[in-house]
Amino acid sequence: MVRARSNGLSKSNYLRELTCGHLRFPYREGLDRYDSALEMFTFTAQIWLHSDDTPWHFVTLPSGMADEIAADSDKGHRGFGSVRVVATIGETTWSTSIFPDSKVGSFVLPVKKAVRKSESLSEGDEVSVSVVVTTE
Repeated sequence: MVRARSNGLSKSNYLRELTCGHLRFPYREGLDRYDSALEMFTFTAQIWLHSDDTPWHFVTLPSGMADEIAADSDKGHRGFGSVRVVATIGETTWSTSIFPDSKVGSFVLPVKKAVRKSESLSEGDEVSVSVVVTTE
């Protein structure tokens, strides 16, 4: 697990640093709206398909990382216990939420079709994921 903190930078300047590509966080206009970011987490996981009849694909966050995110964002949980994040896989960055999954004891990140298509990904692929937890 690789974690990056602001190291004394304001949250705004930290995210501006990220937009310069220091942590493979591509530049995006309007990223200032994520000034409330708490922390960035990076991990590697396998894409898996939800077992229902739905075409949802997910990656599971490492349990230790999920515990830390849950503790850090305890007051910021939204519906279903979800936590707002900005996720990056490869060159694709999107706003989404991570959701608690009691079966695996961790959070799961949905990987939407547009991301899988853009990065040429399918079920079973191993991916490197960066997640910035936000409070908005």
